[in-house]
Order: sequence, then structure tokens, then C-alpha cells
Amino acid sequence: MKEKIVDFFKGICIGIANVIPGFSGGTMAVILNIYEKVIYAFSNIFSHPIKVFKKLWTLFIGVIVGIVVSVLAIAKLLERFPLPTILFFIGLIIGSIPNVYASARKKAKVTSKDIVAFVVAIAMMVALPLINSHSFSGNVNIIILVMLFLMGIISAAAMVIPGISGSLVLMAFGYYLYIVTNIKALLAGFLALDFANLSSSFVTVLVFVIGCVLGAVYVAKLIHLLLKKHHQTVYFAILGLLIASPFVIVWMNYESLRNNIKIEPIIIGVICLILGIISVVFSKRLTKKIDE
Repeated sequence: MKEKIVDFFKGICIGIANVIPGFSGGTMAVILNIYEKVIYAFSNIFSHPIKVFKKLWTLFIGVIVGIVVSVLAIAKLLERFPLPTILFFIGLIIGSIPNVYASARKKAKVTSKDIVAFVVAIAMMVALPLINSHSFSGNVNIIILVMLFLMGIISAAAMVIPGISGSLVLMAFGYYLYIVTNIKALLAGFLALDFANLSSSFVTVLVFVIGCVLGAVYVAKLIHLLLKKHHQTVYFAILGLLIASPFVIVWMNYESLRNNIKIEPIIIGVICLILGIISVVFSKRLTKKIDE
């Protein structure tokens, strides 16, 4: 039961990470040392749904809770306290790098294939924010629903890969604010029991979620296969994505950070950075105790 409770809170963290631009649910899964478990779950959810759900149901519920919490609360934290919030998440990434490096060095010798995967992963992360985007808004029609379905597949695929942010992909294509606005409207209508005005947001969110599920499942299958055959190379790619992630997060939130360069937010931000690193160390030790 203790493991189920821990999985629930880890799920919340993964859900929150998926909504924050520049951050990645896959990164959070790596930080929390459950990445391979998540990949196994997604890659087998259609073939063995009962087995997967029985094993990881609290994790799935935690992810849903995390997404709801982040849509309602994390956005406000990023608005009011951008520097401390962002530095906390960067601390989580920095704290996870030694663990990922240890997983990457399973063999005594680093191959040229590992180095190429590492460099390409960094290049991908640096290139993604450079894509020019324009915020999308419009009435729901069949073309928009098709695009939302495709955006769900693409962003979920990115969410599964550590370091690549699904939210960042949506921002690059200009759909991030549109989807977040619809999720907020759906949650607000549901909490207010205003079901009459939910139809448009419900259809929009449902189509996007279906795309997310399919994208996550099939990309997870591919990663599951790659981990079996090229474990060290995959982890070198993950290491590259993680190392580049802090730069991308700062880049995507540059304007709000620039407006908060004051002594008090900097001091609080440094404390949050350290707390983020400590949180990863604590999580690692807690996971070891539970496994024992």
C-alpha cells in the first residue's frame, strides 16, 4: 500500500510537469526513477489493460490530479513567482542528472553511437524553441478537430520522451493557449455544474486526449523496444535531453524572468533550486527503502 501512495504522488508530479512549458513528464518520470515503469505501462496498456491498471492505477490517478492542479494552480505560481518556481524545476533536473548518467554508463566503454545520440538530443532541444509560433484561436470545426487530434499525438509523443516538453511542442505550433483555455473552461464548467456550456470544450478536450493516449502508447512501444536493444544509447540520448532542458525552460520563460530580476526573488529562487535538488535525492532514497 505504501508503494501505491508513493506512485500516486509521483503521478501528480508527472501530471504537473506535462503542463509546464519547457518541462517534460518524461523528465519527471526519470527524476522519480520510474521512467521504465511508465514506458512498460503505456506500451502494454492495450494488450494487458487489467494487469497494467491493477499495477499502476494510483500512478494514473495521480497524473490526472497533477494535470488538473497544474492547470488551476501552477500557472498562477509561474505568473506571481516565476523565478523561484522555474528554479525549483531546474533543481529537479540538475539533481536527476547523476542518476541518469549512472544508468547511461552500464557498459565500461562509451561508443560513438552513444556520443551521437547525446549530441543529437541536445541539438533537438536547442532547435525546438527557435520555431516561430503564433497563438491559435478559432471556432471548432472538423479541420480544427483533426489538428487537435494530431497535436495530441505529437505532444504526447514528446511527453513520453524525457527532456522534450509536450507543452513546448504545442507552443511551437501555436496551440498551447487554445488547449489550456479549453481545459480551464471544461474544469470551471464541471465544478460549477454548468453542463449546458460544456459541449464545445468537452469535444475539443476529448479529441485532444484521444490523440494524446494513442501518441503516448505507440511511442512508448518504440522506446520499450529501443531500451531492450540499445539501453545505453537511449540513456545517453536522455542525458543529452536533460542537460539541455534548463536552457530551454529559461528561454521559454525569458520575458517573465527578466522582469523579476530582483534580490528577493533571486535569493528565494536559489533556495528553491537547492530544494529541488534535495527533493530528487530524498525521492531516490525513499524509493530504495520501499524497494527493500
